[in-house]
Parts: sequence; C-alpha cells; structure tokens
Amino acid sequence: MILQNLNQLALEAQKDFNSYHKEEILLSVEFKKEFSDFLKTKSSDKIKFSKYSSVIETTNGLTITFPNQWFFIASYFSKYLIALKEYKKKYSIIFQGLPNSTEIIKQLKDASVIPPEVAERVENNFNNKQDREYFKKFLTEYSWWFGSKTIDRSDYFVSPILSLAKVVNVSQSYIADLASYLSDSPALVDSLKKSVLIEENPDKENEETPNRAEKIIEENESIRDFAFNVFSHFYGNNWSEEVNVFNITLKVYPLS
Repeated sequence: MILQNLNQLALEAQKDFNSYHKEEILLSVEFKKEFSDFLKTKSSDKIKFSKYSSVIETTNGLTITFPNQWFFIASYFSKYLIALKEYKKKYSIIFQGLPNSTEIIKQLKDASVIPPEVAERVENNFNNKQDREYFKKFLTEYSWWFGSKTIDRSDYFVSPILSLAKVVNVSQSYIADLASYLSDSPALVDSLKKSVLIEENPDKENEETPNRAEKIIEENESIRDFAFNVFSHFYGNNWSEEVNVFNITLKVYPLS
C-alpha cells in the first residue's frame, strides 16, 4: 500500500496538537541555522530570528512577523503533509494530459462522481484496492482530508492545516507554509525538538519580589509609620497621596 489514511493522520495530528499549551519557545541555534539554509533553497525570502519571534522578509518588500510558537504548531502537521503530498504526486501523474482537467476537478468536488476516464486511470495506477479507495476519497470527499481548495491549486494544503490548527486563515496562513517546509525536511523537525519550551511566564519570578515587599510593608507597623513620617515631612499634613515604592502603590493619608 502506497497511500495512508489522511483522515486518521489528520485527527491524530490534531489530537497531539491539542496537547500543546502554546508555551513560549526558544529556538535552538541549530534549528535557526538549518531553517535559514533550507529557506534559501526554497525561496528568495529571508528570515530574522528574535528571542520569541521571527520576521520573514519577502522579495517584494513585505514582512511577516510571527511568534516562534508557529514553528512548533506547524511541526505537529508535518507527517500529515508528507502523506498528503503523496496524493498530490499521484494526482499529477493520473491527470497528466487529461483534457479539461480543471473543470473535471471542480465537478469531482461538487458532484462527487468520478467520470469513466478518470476511474480507468485510477485503476491503472494503483495495484492495491485500499489505495484506489483512498485516492477516490481524496478526489471527491474533501471533508475526509479536511480540504477546501481544489487539489489542482498550489495552495491546496493550506486549508486543512489551518482548519486542524483552528487558526484564523488570513492572519495566520504562514503556519501552513512552515508546515510544508518541515514536511519537506524531517531533519528540521528533529532540530526543532531541541528547542526549549518556556512553560511559565519568564517575568513571573521578577514579579514575586514586589509582592513580597508589599506583604512586608502591609504587615510591619514600624515600616508603615516610617513611610508616613517621610512623606509627611515632604508634603505637609494636608495631603492624601498615592505613592509608588518598589513598584507598589501605597495610599498614605494624614493623621486627622
């Protein structure tokens, strides 16, 4: 058997993806270098990496800025895309030289009926019955592989990835491109796995210090008295101020 069950692969990928909690990611040096080199072989676009984000510079002067989580999101669907591209290869062979192929593709999607000339080509190109059945589903049941755009288009793979990842099509479509790149180079996925997931807010530890200071001030009467006397000296007795100390807002009132 040549072809894999796209529906099963898609659902498995989505299940694994749902276990990812969108943690921040620090890309490894190895992955950054390998992806930069790989991108040069695929397009004239350039990429710049920051700590938690990346920027793609296109040849027409446009930029695409995205969080590094997108690489991780895309990686969940690379195996699915590898299998999907096998279907695309078979499509290119079977429909090569077929008159009115564009119109036939639309009819296959809309009517789900395979014309005799296509059915014959499918039979001749697959020895395995299961392969033939899978390919017929690919042609006629787009919901089976989560597709939307017709398979003759170059961006046929975008819709299923965005649908499975449950992201907004317009603003996050580059995730599908990243998934396609990763599916073309499994070694990139291996390098990506060496990156570090940041499970907690990196600023959380720094935020604990003001909380502790606030607790000390609130619980220690002598410190409160000291703070009051200092501000009374500078502002006099007829005032009510909110003062920031150690990034903590203190509301101090005069004694009256």
